[in-house]
Amino acid sequence: WNNIVEKRKSESARRMIVSEQNSEYEQALLQDEQKLSQEHEEEQRRLDAVRAAAEENRLEKAEEKRRIDLRDSLPKEPSVGAKGVVVANIRFLFPDGTTRVSRRFDVDQAAKVMFQFI
Repeated sequence: WNNIVEKRKSESARRMIVSEQNSEYEQALLQDEQKLSQEHEEEQRRLDAVRAAAEENRLEKAEEKRRIDLRDSLPKEPSVGAKGVVVANIRFLFPDGTTRVSRRFDVDQAAKVMFQFI
């Protein structure tokens, strides 16, 4: 009879150990899944940041190209005292309040030329 009781106690202890091991294993699996999910999210955020930086760089280059094209498309500044040309000397004050730029324009040119200059 004692032998049977001992076997049952031993079997119960073994089941308890297996149950604890299974629980710890499942917990470890859950932690691994959470860690992989976090790593994936971090990688996605990093890729998004790289894409955003590349897009910003592309937009900056496009804006710089647009400015260069506008500058290159400006007609030459008329010279002072040129015969048959009426010249308007216009001074621009930029939003920073300190930068001032003067340029001569032919009065027959469209106002868009001044905007291109700015």
